[in-house]
This record gives sequence, C-alpha cells and structure tokens, in this order.
Amino acid sequence: MARTVHPVQPPREHVAPQSPPTPYAARQHFVLRDSTVVCTLAGGGSEMLIVPSSYEDRNDIGEDADWRQAHNAADAHKCWKTTFIYQHIEDHPHLMNANSTPIHYRFIRPDPWTWLPVIANPGGPPLRTFLDVNRSEMYDTRTTLNQSTASGRVKARYKSLVYQWALQLATPIISIVFGDLTVDSCWLTSPGLSLSILGFLNSGFRTRDGPVHHGDILSGYPFNPIDHLPRTERIPTLKTDLFMWGCVVYELMTGFWPGEGQGIEDEEIAMLVPRHEWPTLESELLGNVVRTCWTGEMRSAAELVTTVRRVITELGAVIGDNGEVVHLDIEGLTI
Repeated sequence: MARTVHPVQPPREHVAPQSPPTPYAARQHFVLRDSTVVCTLAGGGSEMLIVPSSYEDRNDIGEDADWRQAHNAADAHKCWKTTFIYQHIEDHPHLMNANSTPIHYRFIRPDPWTWLPVIANPGGPPLRTFLDVNRSEMYDTRTTLNQSTASGRVKARYKSLVYQWALQLATPIISIVFGDLTVDSCWLTSPGLSLSILGFLNSGFRTRDGPVHHGDILSGYPFNPIDHLPRTERIPTLKTDLFMWGCVVYELMTGFWPGEGQGIEDEEIAMLVPRHEWPTLESELLGNVVRTCWTGEMRSAAELVTTVRRVITELGAVIGDNGEVVHLDIEGLTI
C-alpha cells in the first residue's frame, strides 16, 4: 500500500495578532536536522525556537510569509508536527517535553504567532558539536585489519559516558517512532552531559480517529534500514528505530557511522545491510546489543532498555536511582 503524507497545519486560534512578536535576536544557530535549525531567542538564551531555515525575519509572521509558502512548506510542516507531538506526548525524562524534570528538558509552548515550538535550552551543546570539539580527546585511532584508513574506538575512560548515552537514547523509543534517529537529534545538558532527543521533525504519529502521519528517514547515510526495501515499504517503524539506535551507538563508540571511516565507497556501504554484513563492534562497546538491533532479534524498545541496563552493569557501570550512570569521568572534555 502506497504511503500517504498528511501535512500538519497550525490551528488558526494560535495566531495572536494582538500581541507583539518576540524580538528575533538569535545569538546562535544550530543545525537540528536537514535544513531545519534551532535558534536561541532573546532573554538570556533560556529558550530556543525550532524554525525552518527560510524563517529569517522574526517579523515575517503573516499568512503570506515566504517560509509558509509551498516551496518552503516541508520544513514548516515538520516544525508544526513537532509542536503537535510535544503537546500530546506524556512526560519523559529524556525527551525535551512539557513539565519534565530537570527543567532543561521542557517544551514550553507554541509560539503564538507561528505555532513553531519553543523549548527550554538544555544548557549544553548539541551532541554533534560536542563530539566534533572533543573528537581527539575521546577517541583513539587504529588501523583496521583489511583497510589502511584509520577507524576509532572510544577511550576506556569515556566508555561509561557512552554507556549512559546509549541507555538514555533507548528509553524514549518505547513511546515514539522517531524515524530519523541520529546524533544530530541529540542534545546535552551542562555540566552533567545527560542526553536527550530534541524534536520530532521526522517522526510519525496518529491522532485519535485521525489519519496516520508517516515519518521519514532522510539522514542520507548509506547504511540505513530503509533504502534497500521496496519503495512502498520505506516507512519508519519501531524496528527501524531500533536499527538506527544501533547506528548511533556504533558512532558514539567509534566516532563513525557504520561503514564509514574505513575507506569504503558509499555504494559498497549501502550493500552491507541487504547482505547482512554487519560492521564489527566489540562486546564491551555494546557490540552484541547493536548487532541484535541490526538483525531484528531485538523485539522491542522495552527489551532494549532492559538489555542495555543489564549489559552495562555487567561491564562495571553503576546506575543510580535517577537512571543515570554514576561516577562518570568527564575530565578533559570541553563542554
């Protein structure tokens, strides 16, 4: 059955022309996913607004604004969808949603003029930025057995930090099909470096008695669970989220998305999935758990969370009452 996409439109009652627009005084722009960016607003940077990249002028809020038009509508719909989902999900400690604890993980409100989502600043950097800044500190490089290109492994002192991220990344999958789950979807707190998933730009959802809004996987990585399927079946599911979880954990453990960093062309990387030729990852780096997510043996997100907790405990990690790994060594990392 062919997939149908139902665009999400903001409700008319959320437009409030009687109130002035918040001044658009963004100090930083971070790429969240594809061409959509996160901007900090005025007010000390305590709030962030998820906006389409074509939304460049805070005063451009009319119905005829360029960023609302058909040629820019795809990103706007993703942002509106994010607002809609945030308003309907239950609280979760590792989603930036409403009323969560700590306050860093909070969806605050829809912007009254645009219905774009306003979220609380988690205090730390995007995970991608953090990894880029700390790459040489966090990862050792080594030569693979059959390729001259260096591949990496996270240094032993930082394995517990990545164990925590792997667990925190797994828990939201129980409730949400995220679709395009990558490092670029994740943000960190400061100073604790706790990880959360930000936004639902590529998620699918279904309203009560309403249509299904299918998600997407658009990251462009050749190693992914979708591209080798028939076109009509390329719809994100729990199974594809589990697969993508394995990819993200692989990148966190090695510094590379699966298949990359080994001198292999994209066409060859793409064939690894249908051939079931899974990249090697050691068991102490959660390699066995990652493999079960790629092969489909991992049956549910709840099973994944239970498995990750058990495995990292067996590997020496201590999980506190708040569900986070204690005694993390983050000395030497730039936040």
